[in-house]
Parts: sequence; structure tokens; C-alpha cells
Amino acid sequence: ACIQQNAFEIGAKHIAQWHLHHRSIELATTLIDFYGHFKRVQQARRVFDTITDRDEHTVVLVGAMLKCLIGNTHCDDAIALYEAHAFEWHNDVTHLFFLKACIGGHQREKGTATIEALSLTAPLTTRSIE
Repeated sequence: ACIQQNAFEIGAKHIAQWHLHHRSIELATTLIDFYGHFKRVQQARRVFDTITDRDEHTVVLVGAMLKCLIGNTHCDDAIALYEAHAFEWHNDVTHLFFLKACIGGHQREKGTATIEALSLTAPLTTRSIE
């Protein structure tokens, strides 16, 4: 609701009142989206970094952080984040974010190499809309 109302101060006030020592992945993802929307990349990154167990870095959490970074023109950081996570933590959405980061970060070679690697593991297909 705070994002839709563009009300950072109200959202930040509520966040400050919560005891966030034991965050769930769902809450962390929501906070990353919130901070990213309001261009608070460092705060979003701090939330991401509080999830210290890499096994808990779900594809949704990584995707939220990628979206935050790319949306705030931190494309090189998004590329580094994508590359730091094992391939099994990626899906079509994180691949798309990575390609967007490659475009924004002028990293055509990395994007092209990723497209080629993806087409080898799962051939790209087109589907007609009828």
C-alpha cells in the first residue's frame, strides 16, 4: 500500500516499529521491493545481506534484489549478484533481469554468452498465439 501511495515515510515508520531480527524470506523480499521502489538501494542490499544462509537465497529473493539494482541503474552490481549465485537458483525471470542488466551495463558479450548457454540447456522455442 505504501508503494502504491508513494508514501515512503509511512512505510519506513512501520518498518522501524517491527522487530525484524528474524525475517522471513517473504518479508525480506517485500522490504527489498519497498526500498528499491524508493531508490534506497543500500537499505535493500542490507536486507538482502541479512539473509546469510545462501540456501535461503531463493530465486524470488534474488529476483527482487536484481529488480531493485537494475531499476536504480546499478547494472554492474546486478550482473555480479547474478553471477555469484549458482545456476540452479535462476529461472526465466532472473535470466531476463540479467539480460536487462547486461543491456544497461553495456555488457553485450556477457548477455550473448548467456543466451547461447541457455539455448544449449533449454532450447528456445516460439509459440504461436491462436
